[in-house]
Amino acid sequence: MLRIDSKEVAASAATPASYASRGMTELPKPRPSALSVVKHLFLGLMLLVAAVALAVQLGALRNPLELDGEALAAKAVLVGYLVAFLAQLAGAALAFRVSAAAGLLSIFIPGYVFFVLNRSGTYWYVVGAWLMGIAIFAAGVVALS
Repeated sequence: MLRIDSKEVAASAATPASYASRGMTELPKPRPSALSVVKHLFLGLMLLVAAVALAVQLGALRNPLELDGEALAAKAVLVGYLVAFLAQLAGAALAFRVSAAAGLLSIFIPGYVFFVLNRSGTYWYVVGAWLMGIAIFAAGVVALS
């Protein structure tokens, strides 16, 4: 009869050595918490507010609260583009935290910022806001057509 010692199972269950013996190189990543989801939404909301404020300051939006059909769609295109642009800049700024070379490469090579942010663990904070901007942009374009 096979006897399993519970102390051995507990000791070898979640150690990096046990994962290496199974051929795995990393520990499994935990699921995002509720706080992480709130951080994503907050970052997206702040980028949206910053995009609207920037568009008003530059004179592209004269009255941002005017909600008629075609003007709303044009505002959605502008604001969506600005949110995506600001998210890309925020991603480049976060890439500079990794290294100066990674920051410079993320500015000049399209898509490199996503590679750097994925490795640093801040990928979804930026990509979530960027996708929100692209979705707003796309909705505005569809409404204009």
